[in-house]
Amino acid sequence: MERSATADCTTAVYNLQTFIPDHLQRFKINEESGCWIWQGPPNAAGHGQIATPGRDTQTAHVAVWEAILGPLGRGLDLHHLCGNLLCVNPFHMQPQTHSGHRRNHARERWERQKADPSLRLIGPQKGTKRLTDEQRKDIAGLYMTRRATQQELADLYGVSRPTIHKIVKPARS
Repeated sequence: MERSATADCTTAVYNLQTFIPDHLQRFKINEESGCWIWQGPPNAAGHGQIATPGRDTQTAHVAVWEAILGPLGRGLDLHHLCGNLLCVNPFHMQPQTHSGHRRNHARERWERQKADPSLRLIGPQKGTKRLTDEQRKDIAGLYMTRRATQQELADLYGVSRPTIHKIVKPARS
């Protein structure tokens, strides 16, 4: 009798669950993808998070990795090969240096942007705009003559209010 890859995966998960502490067994298995989808709350970045003994909070995928495979080396991040940030399946993870992990994410964003340019994942975003010297003079003039507030200037020029503040109230040396 032939066994399916899904059956093998389910058996492997069942065997691995004996190594996973009860507080980390908060995932459901997606039979189609093989992802172990975290059922607890996500953090701001979209990864599952959990309060673990001896730590305040930790990402769930790192906690499961460490429960099964041991501590993640210093300076290493786990990259989701499956692309699902809620997946905690250690077989869907690859340890990478922090800089390598950032490069992977940048390359993935670039590929998604090339496939669909309307996504605007790469390029000028708020906070990355450079102002010309002429614009800086105009901003200072409008602010000093009380024709616009810092927030109004920030909205007008597409920069943050702290950027305007640095222009109109330069640091004293």
